[in-house]
Amino acid sequence: MPSGKILHLSDLHFGQLSKMESSKRVRQSVVAKVRDLDFDVVIVTGDIANQGLPDEYTEAGEFFREVCGGKPIAFVPGNHDVARATDESALETAWHLAATDRGFKSPGFASFSPKERFESFLEFARGFPASLLTWNESLWISSGTVGDITIIGANTAFLSGRHDGDLEALAIDPEKFDAALAVKAKIVVLAAHHPLASLSEWNKKLVVQYARREQNGVDALLHGHLHAPTGESESTSLGASLTTFQSGAAYQPDKDWDRSFRLLELFPERNVIASRLFRMNENKGAFEEVKAESASGQGCVFKRWVPTAASAEPKSAPASAPSPVGTDIMPPAPLQFLKELERRGILRLDAHSNTPAQDIGAVYWPVRLRGINAVHVAQALIARGLAERGATIHLAIDDFGNVAPHRTSV
Repeated sequence: MPSGKILHLSDLHFGQLSKMESSKRVRQSVVAKVRDLDFDVVIVTGDIANQGLPDEYTEAGEFFREVCGGKPIAFVPGNHDVARATDESALETAWHLAATDRGFKSPGFASFSPKERFESFLEFARGFPASLLTWNESLWISSGTVGDITIIGANTAFLSGRHDGDLEALAIDPEKFDAALAVKAKIVVLAAHHPLASLSEWNKKLVVQYARREQNGVDALLHGHLHAPTGESESTSLGASLTTFQSGAAYQPDKDWDRSFRLLELFPERNVIASRLFRMNENKGAFEEVKAESASGQGCVFKRWVPTAASAEPKSAPASAPSPVGTDIMPPAPLQFLKELERRGILRLDAHSNTPAQDIGAVYWPVRLRGINAVHVAQALIARGLAERGATIHLAIDDFGNVAPHRTSV
């Protein structure tokens, strides 16, 4: 059985086209499908409203009461949850300061407070029944727990402006994020509106570093903003990883955006998150589960991969736990990745494949000091898989005299 089930919705934009008859049909279709699903908590990753107006949140409240049925819900603000009629001169100054770590810590940035721009959102999030994130302690970070799942909400819209021209200019307060991660929880989910690519470079580097930690890290990042469902799990060669799910726009009639939402089932004992994607069938006027393999994240690796002897061979899965599928998804551990390559005929191991681990011996693995590409990623995973079979991996640098700029992680 999964340790938790999360219903992930995003980018509903209540107030935009919401009076149209087609809008009512989409809304009814979402509610009808959700009623058939079993979940523990709802996470909404921003753009609940379209202009951050009180009437838009009143309409959103009616919708979410139908969706939740009294179950806990976590609201995170997006750039459209900002009251856009406010003066932005102070915001532009804050943008410039937040571009560097030093500026972010300066007294000038500390004096910037966008609270009035979020008044309607805060009133809605704090007043909604069973709302997990109240944003009382800070407008940067808010946390809540339901069962085995702790949800850390990050307000990436803190520095958002009315023109959305904030790509690579946003931030998450790294100290408050780090403090929130100190919680002792079985599963930790980071919920934000924007993808990490929208953060300033220095800020993104710190947030990713904290999120990828084996201890007190993040098991999954959920976000929206781009109105298209994707799912990916990326790992460094040392095993630090981060699994990310991006949501479609669940409630958007008469637009070209992907009308979809997903249900995430969490199996931490197997290191697996099973993703079920539901997309609007325009011909039938109803949401249907997407069955085909795709890059939308139909199954993903759970974050907590601990490369130790105890975890080298994954435990057998309960019969009810689905396996990750899709050519874009890696199996939950390097050893399984190795076996999958063998199964597909991409890699062939010699007789040592079935040799007891202590008898495999040493493997000398060539390393080139050049830019990282997909081949190096596969090599790193294969090497890790061999190590988990008991081999000692010696890295042999074979191109020492021809060093090109390269990254330290894959």
